[in-house]
Amino acid sequence: MTTRKPKECSKCGGTEFYKCGGCKQCKKERNREWVAKNRDKYLDYMREANKKHAASKKRYHEANKADRLAKDRVRYAIKKHIYNGNKKNKIYDGKTYREHYNELMRKWKRRNKHKTCANEAYRRAMLIQATPPWANKILIEKVYSVSRARTEETGINHNVDHIVPLISDIVCGLHVHENLRVITAKQNINKGNKFNTTTVITTNQ
Repeated sequence: MTTRKPKECSKCGGTEFYKCGGCKQCKKERNREWVAKNRDKYLDYMREANKKHAASKKRYHEANKADRLAKDRVRYAIKKHIYNGNKKNKIYDGKTYREHYNELMRKWKRRNKHKTCANEAYRRAMLIQATPPWANKILIEKVYSVSRARTEETGINHNVDHIVPLISDIVCGLHVHENLRVITAKQNINKGNKFNTTTVITTNQ
């Protein structure tokens, strides 16, 4: 069996591409060149963007606090490992660091799938202000844990569904554990963003 040679960019030899087919490395280089030639314009744009999105950035950081702390711990562990292994010259390869970091994060997410899913949903809900201050994050994570367990037990993919959708023309629900239930992925796709007024809201056990 022959190994298929990865696609390479004819300009830089890069092997990473966007879905549209553009080379990521070439795009980065073009961006660097533009910033170097238009530094004042770039700085003005970034200042305006930071002012415009200050509130949403704050909500994002608050919603992803647990995820950010986990990433910080991983970064600290990698840097400590690299420092101890390179005490003589204290030089390390940035690419090696990124690969090591990405692999540790993938392992953490595999071990904590329910927390990852809960954090992603919590972030989305926070961005549209659907999570009230009194929401119980521990109970929310429990629902995602139940979803993961049922998927593993049955071999059928399960999702966590908002009984009352977060966005609807009729009524908008909240991202709280009372408004969550575990259903199959097929049921979730069929339901879509529709709200069934006969649905009884029950807490997942």
